[in-house]
Amino acid sequence: MKKTGLALLLLVTAFVVSAFADANSLAQQAREMKEKGLYVAADSLYQAAIKECKDNGRKFDLLLEMADMELDLMHSPQDALAHIIMASELIPKDDPRQVKVHYRKGLAYEALGRYIDAADEFQTVVIDSAFRPSKKYSKETNKMLKWYSKQAMKEIDKVFAKNVPEVVAVVGGEPITEMELENRLDEIPPFYRTRYETPEGRKQLLEQLILERLMRMEAEKQQLYLDSDVRRKLDQQRTLILQRALYDKEVRNKVNVTDDEIKKYYEEHKDEYKVPERVDIIRIVVKDSATADSLFNILQKAKGDSALFDSLARKYSITPDGKRGGLLKGITKGASPKEVSEAAFKMKPGELKMLKTSKGNFVIFKLLAKHPEKYRKLDEVKLSIEAKLKREKEKQLFEQLKEELRKKYGVEYKQTTSDTTGMNPSAKKATPKDQSGKGSKGKKAKNSGNPKKK
Repeated sequence: MKKTGLALLLLVTAFVVSAFADANSLAQQAREMKEKGLYVAADSLYQAAIKECKDNGRKFDLLLEMADMELDLMHSPQDALAHIIMASELIPKDDPRQVKVHYRKGLAYEALGRYIDAADEFQTVVIDSAFRPSKKYSKETNKMLKWYSKQAMKEIDKVFAKNVPEVVAVVGGEPITEMELENRLDEIPPFYRTRYETPEGRKQLLEQLILERLMRMEAEKQQLYLDSDVRRKLDQQRTLILQRALYDKEVRNKVNVTDDEIKKYYEEHKDEYKVPERVDIIRIVVKDSATADSLFNILQKAKGDSALFDSLARKYSITPDGKRGGLLKGITKGASPKEVSEAAFKMKPGELKMLKTSKGNFVIFKLLAKHPEKYRKLDEVKLSIEAKLKREKEKQLFEQLKEELRKKYGVEYKQTTSDTTGMNPSAKKATPKDQSGKGSKGKKAKNSGNPKKK
């Protein structure tokens, strides 16, 4: 059944190739097939487009486009490598686009397990990008060289880790290194990490990595990545990862907040960092007046001794703070219970008082300290202001990015039978008269189906 389906697919592809002999049309058909997950058909269309293409620069781009698909989606690094090498031969050796070739060759070699060759290619990207005179090239070319150099540096670390002899396991010919194990350990939240930092825990983590590698190998062998549901989920994950990468590159990494901006915001919004007048007290809360009177007399004789107050609060107080000696810090005006907070602000430090609350309880409390109104210092709030300004700048930059992308790629809302006014902003909402079959001027509305005869 699979062979029949594949043969039919190739037959359709052959028809498409004959019908669309133009290189651009073939390339577009290839991309559409790729989006649908029909990678074999897409590969054939790419090859046909390359064959029809007369311009070496355009052919170079198509070869790399096909190689990317073979490497990322078809898991065919050997085929990808062959096409990358073909692309390399189409442009001069000193062409800055060669960094694209070397970077992809590095990825292909890494996928093939040829880590030393991969490291050499990535190193070539970094060196080649560093020694090219920036004034000689356009802004876009320099940006491209810088990007590939940055990515190659990251890849060098990865392949180096696979070259070092500290291999802790080999699964199906693929090594798992000590560094990979450490990286996985770093990804675990601190609260759970300690269980994996022991020798037994590290062994469990290694077994988990081994199982993941084994299952991935078997899934790839069965070509489960071609399953429609699996492909949909992979596409979703790929989209999320690329969205985050694009957001980081075009928004987050471009946002910068200066010290002057932070200082200016602080001065203009100083009231946000005002700390109101506060008091600290210790208290004992009891239900009956007899107990309250007895405790108050004891504390008065002891002149409100704090140690004694702490001991009595822990023994007699019915509120949760009694367990910590009745200490309440940072009480503001009007705080509950209101009777206590209002009285406390009129007292002097060390003064002892007893009163009855609106709930019927009796409170014995002592004022420990008064803290006047103040403003938090800039150094205290600098990080929070910086984060706030970054969020605002990111939001603004992201709105600009969304608008630019809409203009660049175009967005067209399609009217559907289920919703003619929801997603399509240009769709006219039906008025009650429209829905009853009459237009706004009393004319009969035309129906897209068969009109009912009266």
